[in-house]
Amino acid sequence: GVVIDSVAVGDPATIALPGAIIDLGAALDGVSPGAYIYLSDTEATPLATSAGTSSKVVGTVIMAFGSTAGDRLLRLGILGA
Repeated sequence: GVVIDSVAVGDPATIALPGAIIDLGAALDGVSPGAYIYLSDTEATPLATSAGTSSKVVGTVIMAFGSTAGDRLLRLGILGA
């Protein structure tokens, strides 16, 4: 799973499990549907659109149509090494 909120040490966190679909607001606006999203090894940047020294894929970008333009969402899953 992936922790999807920021909490103090010892407080419970919200976790999204593989298969969950997460709306990250405008964070994925420039990313193509079907693109992999990687776990980032850069401080303060937990996700990235390209592999760095960590090449762990955490999900793929999918389209949803809650509006006429569509929204890009992240579908979590274990997809790569």
